Amino acid sequence: MSYILDALRRADSERERGAVVPSIHAPPVPPVADDPKPQRGSQLLLLVGVIVVLLLALAGLLAWHLMSGKEPAQATDQPPPMQATMPLPAPAPVLAPPVQRPSPSPQTQPPLGAAPILSVPTRPVPTRPVPAARVVMPTAPIPAPTADADTRIYTPSELPPNLQRDLPKLVIGGAMYSETPANRMLIINSQVFHEGDKLTPDLVLQEIRLKSAVLKYKGYRYGVSY
Repeated sequence: MSYILDALRRADSERERGAVVPSIHAPPVPPVADDPKPQRGSQLLLLVGVIVVLLLALAGLLAWHLMSGKEPAQATDQPPPMQATMPLPAPAPVLAPPVQRPSPSPQTQPPLGAAPILSVPTRPVPTRPVPAARVVMPTAPIPAPTADADTRIYTPSELPPNLQRDLPKLVIGGAMYSETPANRMLIINSQVFHEGDKLTPDLVLQEIRLKSAVLKYKGYRYGVSY
């Protein structure tokens, strides 16, 4: 603005100079020097304008700081966002105390008709290799069974020595006893036999009892327990 004011003043002074035409005898008019006061006023106005601009800039900067400082405050004043509620874990199942089972009563001897049925697959008796021919030494003659031998039941160790040597080896795998003789079974060497069956040509299963069996070998009866 000071430059504009200076230009206007200069234009007015030049206009005044052009209106008065000096004569030859008129004293020379000294050139009008620039008034220092307008320059001082223009400098003052310029200084005031700069100060105003600085104040405005400072006020704007201060307002910006205040606004930026309020935003976090407002953010803190806001209630915290609702947190997603996680479903509570299902309560662990309460293990019921183990039920105490009544102690089994002492096992009584089962009735004769309630013997457990053992189902064992029948397998053929493995064939034994034919032994090589050997010289048969003369053996003592087998004593003929007496009437007492038909009624008495021996143990395998009470049989005559020659019968003990020739007695077939028996492996009893199970038994089923019943009051009905036809339903009694005995598993010998993985085969099922009934009363009266022949295990070998000389060995017969005569009777199946609850805990033992009676066999007859070459006229001698002997018992086998199981």
